[in-house]
Amino acid sequence: MPRIMRQGLDKVKELLRSVKGILKEEPDTGQKLDEARRKLDKALEVMDRLPTLAASSLREPDVTDIFGLSYDKRSPEIWKIDERDLIPVPEALLSRIEEMEKVRGIHPINEATVRWRLDIILQYCVRLEQQRVADIDPTTSERPITLTAETQLECRIMYKKQPVLLSGKADYSIWYEDHGMSTNLVICEAKDLGHASIGIPQCLAYMGMVNDIRRREDRINSMVYGCVTDGQGFTFLRIDNDHKYSVWNSQRWDNGFPERDKIWTHLVRMTRCASALSPRTSVKKVHRAVDDTTRGQKHWRLHFGSSERSDEMMSM
Repeated sequence: MPRIMRQGLDKVKELLRSVKGILKEEPDTGQKLDEARRKLDKALEVMDRLPTLAASSLREPDVTDIFGLSYDKRSPEIWKIDERDLIPVPEALLSRIEEMEKVRGIHPINEATVRWRLDIILQYCVRLEQQRVADIDPTTSERPITLTAETQLECRIMYKKQPVLLSGKADYSIWYEDHGMSTNLVICEAKDLGHASIGIPQCLAYMGMVNDIRRREDRINSMVYGCVTDGQGFTFLRIDNDHKYSVWNSQRWDNGFPERDKIWTHLVRMTRCASALSPRTSVKKVHRAVDDTTRGQKHWRLHFGSSERSDEMMSM
C-alpha cells in the first residue's frame, strides 16, 4: 500500500474512533443509534485487518527474503542415505497403490489423482508410526501424531516493508494434539504430474511460518521438514536452526529399488521426527495461541514445545 494512501487510511480510522467515542457518551435514544454503533464497530474491525498475502503467490526468492533463509550447500550430505539404512516400502502399501491405479484407469494424472496416491502413502506412514509408539507403550490410547488435510496457516510478516498476513492452506500436515493444543510439524504439498517444482516456494513458505514462530518461542530446535510431490518425483525440504534450507530431489517412485525405498525412508524419518516432538515424549507444553490479526474464523498460529531430547531427535 502506498505511503500516502496508508496515512490517509490512518486518519480515517482515527476519525471513526473519535465518532465511536462520541456515540458511547450519547444517551441511548433507540434502535437507530445502536445500529450506528454496530456498523461503526464493523467498519473499524475491517479496517484494522492486515492485508492478506497468499503463500502460493510467492517466488522462492520472496520466501527466502521474508524469512531470512539461505541455501545450504551441504544438501547432498544432509539427505544422503546409505543403502544399508534404507527402509523397504511395505508390500501391503504397494498393493494398495496398485489397486488405486486400477481404479484410476487411463485418465490424465492431475493434482486430485496425485492426492489419491499421496493419501495412501502418508496415511500408511503415519499409521505405522502410531503402531510403533503403541508397541513401545501398550497402556496408552493417545496417538502421538495425526495426519490432516487442508490445514489453514497464517503468520504476520513484513513484505516489501509493509506488515501483511501470510496465509494459505497446506495440502497435508503431520501434527499432534493434546487436550485442545495442536502443532503442525511436517508440511506436504501435491501438484500436477510434472509440475512439482512450482510447489516448492509455497511449501517453503509454510515451513518458514512454522520455523519463524518456533524461533519466537525460543525453542531448542526450530527445524522443520517439508515435501512436494507430483506422485512420482518427491522434493524434500528442511529448514534448520541456522536459517538454512536444504533440498533433495528424488527419482521417480515407479523406478522401483532403490529410489522408491529412498523416498519411503525419508518419509518415515520425517514422521518419526514429528512423533519425537509429541507431548507423549515431551516435558514442555505445546501452547496454542490465536493470531490477533485474524478476525471471524480463528486460525491457529503454531507454537512448539518439546524436551531437549526430543528436539535433538529432529535432526536427521
